[in-house]
Amino acid sequence: MPDLVFKGTPQLETERLILRKLTLQDADDIFAYGSDPEVSRFMTWETHKSIEEARSFINIILDKYEKDEAGEWGIVLKSTGKLIGSVGIPRYDLKIKVRKLAMFCPGNIGARELCRKL
Repeated sequence: MPDLVFKGTPQLETERLILRKLTLQDADDIFAYGSDPEVSRFMTWETHKSIEEARSFINIILDKYEKDEAGEWGIVLKSTGKLIGSVGIPRYDLKIKVRKLAMFCPGNIGARELCRKL
């Protein structure tokens, strides 16, 4: 990939949210929402059946961070410091600069904020 669109996956902030790299310590929070079929039916991944599936997802993202390929951020609510979701850019066309977002954020907390930031 000649143009590293996600070089460094910078931390981003909005008024209420922090968008940061995922870590293995996020596995419990990711499993909490990833194991809910009502959440996963809107996502590009299957419902998580075990904490290992959440860890596997994180390891895939960590590998992509190493290659500057990941367009995936954890969504942290500033007021609680809790990971409440994630947002990713699974497709990005460099020629026309079009992004496709994939996001889980409960109750669309901050969805508008996130879209403006990304």
